[in-house]
Amino acid sequence: MNPESLFSGHSEVYISINRTVMSLLSNRFHTFNPWIDMKYDIITGEDFPGNDELRGKDSVYSWIQRQVEIPP
Repeated sequence: MNPESLFSGHSEVYISINRTVMSLLSNRFHTFNPWIDMKYDIITGEDFPGNDELRGKDSVYSWIQRQVEIPP
């Protein structure tokens, strides 16, 4: 399959999806944290409770975080 044919006629959809994701990322980045907190319920849009040991704000998934950080 030609990879270009996969995107044919769908560029506006992909642009919209990317714009939405990048907006979400930038809105969840806080200058007082050294990481981007993307741990939230995608159905409700609510953050997970702070006392949740696996998904709370005090948990950092280093194997993911290294992929999204911009090197200094």
